[in-house]
Amino acid sequence: DHAWSARRNLGGGMTSEQQRRHRDVQHSVNDAALALLLFSLHLDFAEGLMRSDKWASPGGRHDGACRTRGSPHVFREVWLLSQSECADKCERQSVCVGYEYTSVGGKYSTCKLHLSVITHVLPQPGTVCFIKAQPSSRTLSGKLQLLQACLAGKVSRVVFPYDGDRYMRAKRCHNGRHDISYDPTAVVRASSALEVQTTVRCAVSAGVTVSARSGAHGFENQACAGDVIVDVSALDSYKYYWQNGMHHVEFGSGHLHGQLYHKMAAQNGLVYPGGAENGVGTAGLLLGCGRGPMSQVYGLSCDSLLGIQFIDAKGVLRHANGYLNQDMFWFARGGGGEFPGIVTKFTVQAYSQPRVLHERKCSFDAHSHGRNVINKWARQLQEISSKRSYFTHLTIAGGSIYFEMICFDCSNQMQAVMKEKMDAVNAATRWSGRCSEWRGSWLENMLRATWDGYNTENDMLYKKDYWPKDQGAMLNGGHMVPTWVPSQALLDTTIYWAVMKAPPDFMLFLYPMGGPLISNVPNTATAYGGRDAKWIIHYKHTWNSGDMSRYRMMKKHQLQFSRALDSHLPCRGFYNYAAKDFTCARGDNNAWLAAHFSDVARMKTIKRQEDPRGTFYSRL
Repeated sequence: DHAWSARRNLGGGMTSEQQRRHRDVQHSVNDAALALLLFSLHLDFAEGLMRSDKWASPGGRHDGACRTRGSPHVFREVWLLSQSECADKCERQSVCVGYEYTSVGGKYSTCKLHLSVITHVLPQPGTVCFIKAQPSSRTLSGKLQLLQACLAGKVSRVVFPYDGDRYMRAKRCHNGRHDISYDPTAVVRASSALEVQTTVRCAVSAGVTVSARSGAHGFENQACAGDVIVDVSALDSYKYYWQNGMHHVEFGSGHLHGQLYHKMAAQNGLVYPGGAENGVGTAGLLLGCGRGPMSQVYGLSCDSLLGIQFIDAKGVLRHANGYLNQDMFWFARGGGGEFPGIVTKFTVQAYSQPRVLHERKCSFDAHSHGRNVINKWARQLQEISSKRSYFTHLTIAGGSIYFEMICFDCSNQMQAVMKEKMDAVNAATRWSGRCSEWRGSWLENMLRATWDGYNTENDMLYKKDYWPKDQGAMLNGGHMVPTWVPSQALLDTTIYWAVMKAPPDFMLFLYPMGGPLISNVPNTATAYGGRDAKWIIHYKHTWNSGDMSRYRMMKKHQLQFSRALDSHLPCRGFYNYAAKDFTCARGDNNAWLAAHFSDVARMKTIKRQEDPRGTFYSRL
């Protein structure tokens, strides 16, 4: 700085041409200095990774490709990850002993997750190799042998990596995004709680992690991230009883919402406040304290949870409720996939099923009227949410914005109120909306709200693919809004990114998250962390799984939109819509957890007590 200052002071005696040449030289030196600085920062970053207590350099060096002396090196390859994502992917898989990362021109990258012992590095430009500083004591082949021997004859269906196409189908969750595609050591389809117990015990003895999978719809595929996937979709028991003046329904954790709703309606005339999509699993939604069309009527799904049956980290079958294992019961109401166990049964309070639903829907041009529609909808939302008879939401897709309201068992007067609210929004657009009405039963409405093609009552009750299907690639996220009425800056940002700059196959959903039955529950009474939210901005990007150019475009838009929302909203998200790289957390895992849960310290304490070995895959 002092040198450049002195040279600038000498510039007064130069001719204009000398000054121009001086500036050119100065800029060249500055560019060279910047390039040197960036290169040194890259080296510092690599050295920082090497010095980390998590990673070490094979044979004392890391600048090159990972190699195994004397035998072929076995690895799994993933494209287009950052180096930190590659390292994180290896860290989370106990069968991974190290990773190799190559970046070509800053545009393409490969991440190789090595499964066999790495002995040395072969020099290769643009490539680094790191091994775990504290590697697992067993190799992949050893763990496979232990699992095979332990599970043999004890579980009805198990699939291993050498099972070819069957393994490729069995290991999937629904999101086909390449960066969250996992390769478990085994997939067990449990037919009973006993088989879940057996699998957990075998996983513990083999030293591998476990994740539970039910509907497989979690947006970040966390249900498929463990070394062993325990698929509980066959656990579909159902039992009704009346106790303490309440309807109780006990059901297996393998139910999809359509299956459960059908049984509750057909056998008992009941309902519980679950999700809207009939093909989505009940277990993940309940554990995440999910929302749905009846959330303002009966509260969030976990607020109706009365108890669970679960398998703990020792493979022991236990129960938790308001009197027994209270910490685990607290955790199960909003802790989502971080729950340190596998739930095999839920018991919920059920309610009388609405007889008739009245729906009214209007669509508008989002470019011309999106801002006015959102603003008017939000200004009426507090009153609508307090009525306990209505559900409403907005959807932006394909250049249109859709405003919908549903009234449950409404009188003529209540229907008139709903029409008044709809008309107020329509008037704000100078009556440009195209509106339609529908009337039907609860089950008929569920059949219309399908993701997976469950389009008949018979489908809802019986149809269930043996393994999850790849439904294309998705990026999702959600920002909680703490006020009923949005700021003009938030409105402008939302319209700009969700309408003006929206890529193809982008959708935005605005759902109410508040209301008396939700906010009146004390914030720390459950693990769910969004009691003070009023509504949520939920955004979804979809594309063909194999289209990498679309992935890059969608990823860029998601990050830009999310960062723009960060400027106007607190760092609060909804676990069931969570993105693994929630931008406001800035890569800090503790900040990510704090954005989604009410008491992270309590969750970590329970996790340490219940799962000290980390048997169940978790961000905790």
